[in-house]
Amino acid sequence: MITLSAFFWQLLLTGLAAGAAIYLPGRLGLRLLKVSLTPLEKFAATWVGGAGLLVLVYWCLSLLHAQGLLWFYVLGAAGTEAWWLISQLRRERLLVAVENEVPVEERLRAFWPLWILLGLGIVAQGRFCLGTGWLTARGVDLLAWHGCDATWHVFNLFQLSRTYPIELGGFSGHILTNYHIFSPLLWGAVLRLAPVVDAWNLYLHIAPIFYSGLLVLTTFVAARTWFGKNATAYLAAGLVMFSANFGYFMPLLFGPEHYFLWDSIFWVSSPIEHIFNPGVVSSHLFLLMGLWALIRWLRERHWGFLILVALFWGMLPGFKIFPAALVLIALFMVAAIRWLRDREYALLWAWLAMLPVFALSYLPMNSQAKSLVHFLPGFNLGSMLVAPDRMALMTSTQLKILFAQRPGLVALMMLGLLLVFVIGNLGVRIMALPMLYKSLRFFHKTEPVMLFTALMSVGGFLVPILFVQTGLQWNTVQFVYPVLILASLPAAEQFWLWVAHFPRPQRLLWLGLVLALGLPGWVQQLWVVDWNSGITPPLFEALHWLKNTGTLKEVVLRPLPDSFRTDEGYQQLMRRQIRGDMTSLKVWNQEAQAFSAGNTAAVSALMPVAIPAAKPDVAAANTSTAESSKTDWLWMRQDVMAVACMTFKNSYLEGMGTAQ
Repeated sequence: MITLSAFFWQLLLTGLAAGAAIYLPGRLGLRLLKVSLTPLEKFAATWVGGAGLLVLVYWCLSLLHAQGLLWFYVLGAAGTEAWWLISQLRRERLLVAVENEVPVEERLRAFWPLWILLGLGIVAQGRFCLGTGWLTARGVDLLAWHGCDATWHVFNLFQLSRTYPIELGGFSGHILTNYHIFSPLLWGAVLRLAPVVDAWNLYLHIAPIFYSGLLVLTTFVAARTWFGKNATAYLAAGLVMFSANFGYFMPLLFGPEHYFLWDSIFWVSSPIEHIFNPGVVSSHLFLLMGLWALIRWLRERHWGFLILVALFWGMLPGFKIFPAALVLIALFMVAAIRWLRDREYALLWAWLAMLPVFALSYLPMNSQAKSLVHFLPGFNLGSMLVAPDRMALMTSTQLKILFAQRPGLVALMMLGLLLVFVIGNLGVRIMALPMLYKSLRFFHKTEPVMLFTALMSVGGFLVPILFVQTGLQWNTVQFVYPVLILASLPAAEQFWLWVAHFPRPQRLLWLGLVLALGLPGWVQQLWVVDWNSGITPPLFEALHWLKNTGTLKEVVLRPLPDSFRTDEGYQQLMRRQIRGDMTSLKVWNQEAQAFSAGNTAAVSALMPVAIPAAKPDVAAANTSTAESSKTDWLWMRQDVMAVACMTFKNSYLEGMGTAQ
């Protein structure tokens, strides 16, 4: 079992690697751009910009199969920045000079409430990450979605630290495509620089600290730059981290049976739970810093901010395609309006600048991808109404009968569900609606950043209302995620505009009301989200045995269940495989339990076999043609099935006193 000291030792190593590979190159990049920033802006832009630079460099090296050259980038950039700092410190005592030149109200220590809020955010989201994934007598307990997602993400991270292209987890021989890999690519680069760090700890326990802290910081910086008020920025950061939706009204209105799933009862989870998905939360950072850079570009017309817009927003498709698509369309629409009305080119230049980075981030992994979105208006609204794990106010059969008898009534119900979907998911962020509505109504003379936010918000809600995604129909709800982040900023500003003329006691009273409406859903998330699945002792022992017995090039056989041996069943398996379901620990644990119980009918996925006799059939077993439905075995390399969990080795197995 990993000790606390071992965890902090790995945290220190990761911090040193991240400082050298992210912070120092980020500082050097800002210095080369020659942009004038406050200390807080510089701190946020350094970390997020440095992360973006590291990802782009490592991505290009991966495409060229030259990942080993990453050391030259890190040592060159970090060494140059460190040399500059030391030389300037010696000649001019730079640190003292900078501290004295910065106004008192702009110094980092002047924002002490922000650092408290940042710490609270890390603690709050730490419930979902720092409190999960530790080895105990019960095995390794994992919280909620980590039971299926963690192994998938850790395996991708582990592969990207070593090679590219990478395989589809759980299905050897199939290359992973049509996927956003920049988040695992970032930590894969860090892992390559610090290979002694455990990939499992890096993903579950260390990276979330980075994401949580920067989410608070980037929200504050973007809101303060936009509206120029500390109060607005503090409230915006608070809304992002601690304000959930209005799902808690469901048990109050319809009974306690709806209480268990308040947070996503309207399909969309609140930002505090986005820490479960590293691609989503990392896209929030780049979305917010891109907004900040756009504001500075429009105000100052300094080319350095144009480059930052291109970097932050151009990289979005590599983290998540949902905000990337919204940004690309909304920015073009605002740029077209400004150009046609005022012959203003600034926004058009920003849109054009991001296109090359956008293409580099998107095309290599997705150039052959087919569209996964289908036009099916109202499906997500209807499923929200009838699904047993959502509102569950009627069954699908009842809804179909009602539609056959009274289609007009069902149409009115859909309009009502549309309002529930928007207002319920926004929560107290509905305070932003007056500003957003006004900007759309008077779009020809609206401030461009507000119009951009309004168009992003409309698009983010329209897509899941009108479209579904193949395989996971409800997955288009992720278009709403960036809306929850961006809407927090005008919501905070609108609140302060409403209460500005009130005396201080009344302002505090109204602030308390906002918190009272937003916090119950957040508290519920901490309370209700529970342990879902984990790595049981039999599975852990199987992984341990496999790690010590086989080699990475050996093949692990796995029997196809009888239900998957038909053509229809095999196609269902393919859909599950593409979604990564076969990396689910629930499946692994079932097989390991059967193996440990001596059930020879269900051969464990972790049971190695004689490889030479089986090799000739690998090609046939890996095809996705109709003939594959007659195949009894799926083929997997050992590292595909096991490395996501076996990367505990350096820490977990050491604590158990096993041989390394």
